[in-house]
Amino acid sequence: PPFIMSTGQGDERIAVQMMKLGARDYLVKDRFLLDRLPEVVGRLRLEIENEEKLKVAESKITEINEFYRSIIENATDGVVLLDQNNKYIYASPSSVKMFGYQPEDLGALDPNTMTHPDDLSYVLPELQKLLEKPDYVPTLQYRFLHKNGNWIWIESTFTNQLNNDNIQCIVINFRNISERKRNEIELQNEQKLKQLLMEISSSYINIPLDQVDAAIYESLGKLARFVNADRSYIFQYNHAENTASNTYEWCEEGIDSEIENLQNLPFEVMDDWIPSHFSANVVYIPDIKKYHQKHARDMLEMQGIKSLITVPMMDNDKCIGFTGFDSVKQNHNYSENEQSLLKVFAQLLVNIHKRKNVEESLNQKIQELLQFQRVTVGRELTMIELKKEVNTLLVNAGKEIKYKIFD
Repeated sequence: PPFIMSTGQGDERIAVQMMKLGARDYLVKDRFLLDRLPEVVGRLRLEIENEEKLKVAESKITEINEFYRSIIENATDGVVLLDQNNKYIYASPSSVKMFGYQPEDLGALDPNTMTHPDDLSYVLPELQKLLEKPDYVPTLQYRFLHKNGNWIWIESTFTNQLNNDNIQCIVINFRNISERKRNEIELQNEQKLKQLLMEISSSYINIPLDQVDAAIYESLGKLARFVNADRSYIFQYNHAENTASNTYEWCEEGIDSEIENLQNLPFEVMDDWIPSHFSANVVYIPDIKKYHQKHARDMLEMQGIKSLITVPMMDNDKCIGFTGFDSVKQNHNYSENEQSLLKVFAQLLVNIHKRKNVEESLNQKIQELLQFQRVTVGRELTMIELKKEVNTLLVNAGKEIKYKIFD
């Protein structure tokens, strides 16, 4: 406990020793001791009370600091501090965990080079506005570089505390929104997918046969660009000769055409593609190097293909061919939506094939009818039967009948 030392000796060495032992004051015994003692005791009492209050205040500050430190260090959101030179001076543990960097890496990190180049032109003007207007508190979404080289979408709120003497830095609170962004992009792609399918489907409604080839080529280009494929194509199966031929092809700029090299391919060089397609199954190869079918793999590698997907075109139970995408520049994992897109297009091609066959048969019958009209006289019964057949083909094609026949 605190005490006051009183002695009849005025030895400074003794006074120092007593102060080290906890004496709050050192009084020399003389005739004024009793007069001065109440004043000394009162003063020491106030000092002790103030010291106790200071201890309580410091303890409270320590508790508050520990409270906020615990919140920052255990929060899922990240916090970083930038000085006036745009250098990192602090990163919370969650920040380190989120991006894979260590605290000792901070000094070498440049916020500008770590922000995605496509987003930097959007972020920098906002930060300049923040510096010019300290009360401005922007919340920005952009991509930031992880230590492993991947880009992570974050949402950051910037607060300018450079003029605050207790802080003197820019405070950035941020969170990882990569999953939210993926969902948003997926939703946007689904909307674009629906729009593309409607656009392609409507383009074939009542299209003249002489315009079908151009429409198919245009559709192949739109589909390939949508899924970032380098080549798209259609193959037709010849069941009589057991061969497959490339009938349509679209290639991205800089990608070699292969259509001339892919004519009358024997079924046996296509390995398990034939049973897969004939069973209405998709052939999807994410990495050609890992594909186990040698004949097909060798042929695909000669074309520089890294990934591909093919979807059979099924006319009821019969496979009449397939359509597909090639990825040449780099491997591509085709999503379920992208596979669904190709499946819908394959069915659309089947419908076009059916319509083409019907209309070609119809045109043939009409030509036969005209020929009969030119060379026959008095064979009304044969003409009636032929007209009935033409009318039936027209009905099957969804068109109005051409001849009125009265029994």
